[in-house]
Amino acid sequence: MTQPAFFSDWLRDAIADLPTAGAGLLGRGLWGPTIDLGDGTLLKLVRHRAGIGNGLEIHANEARVLSVLGGRRLGPLEIPRLVAHGTFAPHTSAAVHGYAAWLRLSRVAGQPFGEERLARLSGRERDRFAANFGETVATLQTEANQALGGSAALDDRVRALLAGLATASPADTDLCAALSEILGAIPDARRCGFVHGDAHLSNLLVDEDGLVRGVIDFAEAGRGFPEIDLSYLHWLPQIAAGARRSYEASAARLDEAAYHLGGAIYALTGAVIGEQTGNAHDAAADRKLLGVCLGAIGLGHSRRMSAR
Repeated sequence: MTQPAFFSDWLRDAIADLPTAGAGLLGRGLWGPTIDLGDGTLLKLVRHRAGIGNGLEIHANEARVLSVLGGRRLGPLEIPRLVAHGTFAPHTSAAVHGYAAWLRLSRVAGQPFGEERLARLSGRERDRFAANFGETVATLQTEANQALGGSAALDDRVRALLAGLATASPADTDLCAALSEILGAIPDARRCGFVHGDAHLSNLLVDEDGLVRGVIDFAEAGRGFPEIDLSYLHWLPQIAAGARRSYEASAARLDEAAYHLGGAIYALTGAVIGEQTGNAHDAAADRKLLGVCLGAIGLGHSRRMSAR
């Protein structure tokens, strides 16, 4: 589904006195655009429907997490501060275009680190970033756990994602049930810690030296097993080994089965979203990776995993 360009009246729909004169589009995520308000804050718009799940739930979850973590420094990492948040009334222009809610956040310094930039690194620079990636995930989980003081306020976003996948893709219902069963077999003590839930390169902001100094997009943050935040490394084999070694040196030894379980969940998520949005090429690639991850956790070809 193509997102409409944002309009300044949508900003006034959110907060009447928002500074709109210098506002401009900063980026566009799956759930909606992020607008730079030009005053050191951003406005993040959230659609009712986009990826897996419900936009209002996604919005409420991020607001809840940032109300506790936002504005803190977690070790060297800066986290956006939640300035305000709310929902769009049904009659507003933004709501008519499918938007459900908004969050106003402080702008975090740094630039997103993408795969194109990763590809330009030398071997030594790549190894340095891999080590920094692993340290970043370990620091984020450890420091956030200490700041939160427990998991009572956190949702189990991993289980919620699997439930959403089963609803979005009925043909994958049995597979989601099998993945949920494996998830449930992980000891409770390993499933109750803080996880970012979307530790993608684009959500890591780096400084001029190429080191991660900020983390954004806490829409999928909650409690879960630690390996889920390293699962995107399945798509980044050039840094996977180094990042995993660095994480283990900074935090704890990874469980191999849990690591591949996370990969299977994210690969299925990417495949379903790709199939829903008509991106057949990426969906097929994600189905292929899904098969590899399922084989690694013992499901193999016993569950549906081929591209449509």
